[in-house]
Amino acid sequence: MGFRYVILVFGLVAFLLSFSDVFEYYNIAMASVSDSSQIDTELEHVLPTTIQFEHDTTPPFVRIKNPTFCSGTYATGTITVEGIAYDSSGVKKVEAFANTIPHNGEFPFEIANPTSSGNWSRWSIPISIPTEQPYRILVRSFDNTGNENWDESMINSERTKMNLEAIKDESKHSRIAFVEPTFTNAAYNEDSFYFFYSKYQKTPIDQEITTDLNLMTGDIPFESNYEYFQSIFNLVKQSSLNSIVSVIGDEEIDGGLIFKNNGVNAYNVLILLHNEYVTQTEYDNLKQFLDNGGTVILLNGNVFYAQVLFNKESCTVTLVKGHDWEFDGTSVRKSVSERYQDENNSWFGSNFIVNDINDKVVFENNPFNYTHFEENYVSNSKAKILLDYKAKFQQVASTPDKNPWVIGGLLKNQSNPEVTFDKEKRIVTYELPSGTGKVISMGLYSQNIESNSALLNYFEKIILPRALNTAYKIDKNDEMSDLYWTLPGGKISEINLDGESKTLSMKATLIHNDDMKDNSESFLTIVLPKKIIDANSENKIIKFIVTINGTQVPYDEASDDVERGLKIKISGNSDINIIGTSAIPEFNGAYVLPIMFVISMTLGLFLFNMPRISRFQYV
Repeated sequence: MGFRYVILVFGLVAFLLSFSDVFEYYNIAMASVSDSSQIDTELEHVLPTTIQFEHDTTPPFVRIKNPTFCSGTYATGTITVEGIAYDSSGVKKVEAFANTIPHNGEFPFEIANPTSSGNWSRWSIPISIPTEQPYRILVRSFDNTGNENWDESMINSERTKMNLEAIKDESKHSRIAFVEPTFTNAAYNEDSFYFFYSKYQKTPIDQEITTDLNLMTGDIPFESNYEYFQSIFNLVKQSSLNSIVSVIGDEEIDGGLIFKNNGVNAYNVLILLHNEYVTQTEYDNLKQFLDNGGTVILLNGNVFYAQVLFNKESCTVTLVKGHDWEFDGTSVRKSVSERYQDENNSWFGSNFIVNDINDKVVFENNPFNYTHFEENYVSNSKAKILLDYKAKFQQVASTPDKNPWVIGGLLKNQSNPEVTFDKEKRIVTYELPSGTGKVISMGLYSQNIESNSALLNYFEKIILPRALNTAYKIDKNDEMSDLYWTLPGGKISEINLDGESKTLSMKATLIHNDDMKDNSESFLTIVLPKKIIDANSENKIIKFIVTINGTQVPYDEASDDVERGLKIKISGNSDINIIGTSAIPEFNGAYVLPIMFVISMTLGLFLFNMPRISRFQYV
């Protein structure tokens, strides 16, 4: 037994002595770090000089500070890229280059300039941006043990050019911008808002959360994705040949770049997508845009649902309030669902229908073959409903069975889901006067069907002419009606409505325009209110008869509940007639016979009393 204890003691001593070299190396290394550190007064933190660590596998930190996707200079020419870098073993070098998208596979790195010799805490490098298109700036940093790290930033000089064109343009071109939901993209990014929502969804209402606060901030993705609205974008460009059509982001609206320097609108029309998260400044600027007479098209439901803060330097957004949560910077708690509930009703005319994407919603009027996703319901009584989809929502209610007795003598009492109309929540396409401008809302989540041919046809022939707002006013029966029209490279005039012949006539004139490749032909798109002129038979829509210079011509058409949009090919200057089956003014059938009787009696009395002349004798 004693021998075993002796062996155990010797083994323990040998084990402890094996660590003596490690302890000694650690003491030397720590002393070296302490003795060789220097103070960077600009950054106000300690930067250690080069020290060789045998097992250093940590990559250096490197970050581009300017320009970023959200800030900086995007114009062509030479730009200065600036950033920071540091590492515990010291930074050996930082290098960078810029490439177009897609990448050609080459990496022509050039070394950057440190703030001072050997001090890479701040660095800069001139980069050439020769053409107007998207560029990726790629930066690589090495530490003194060979570890490397990367950072990148996207800039888009083409997007900046289009935006500057709109701001500086003084011509009569229409200016249209799609608004990419960059703030919403950040909220849905990895390790962001929705990870938090999911993790803490069962939290009591009055409980404050102080953990996972990093999930309340999301990075704005560098790369843009236009595929989900590419079809509508292409349609707008093709249908508006003399218009400036561009893509901007939430950050441009937040920065006031939808206005010119004198405060007037830089764009005629803004087309919003899934802009669910907005800053207060962005929301206020959109209201100002409407106040200035602009048009806002809402392609999707679930917009302006939550408020965020935007950080230009870090290119991030942080939740403030909405989507059932509120964040004050130190803790998160449960809060309101729709941040701008009342303002959305007043300014934009609708609110989000809070339900589950998997809920059963039936659209009895479904011209676009749409499937329920995220929709808005019209909530402002001043909205003009263009197209009612007659949505029915599944509602669970206890309904007694006609035969409550089942085998075994048990009473059958269960809830049977019913699909019924909710009169308070109508999903419609509508137009709402707002400020001195207007809002046109599709009501649906249109990006899910953005390539649907019926939707594109409707958007081209009804929505776009309404948005561009060129209209001929018709005053009939003390009620004003608008005939919206577009004719790229031309104009229409001498519009006349003949109620007796049910004919709308006009002259189309093509004007020389340097922006048009061919001024010999164009397309007239005109929106006809059904109460002004229509063509139907036995309560069914039939085709109009359209003639140009006396010859009947074909045309394309789209329609909704209140109007019909016609697209007619025009070749040169033209006299156009659109002939229907009904038009105002016309007699009401109930008054035709009384009026004819009065006319007959008056005429008879006149003839009876007129002086007799030699050629006419009354016996």
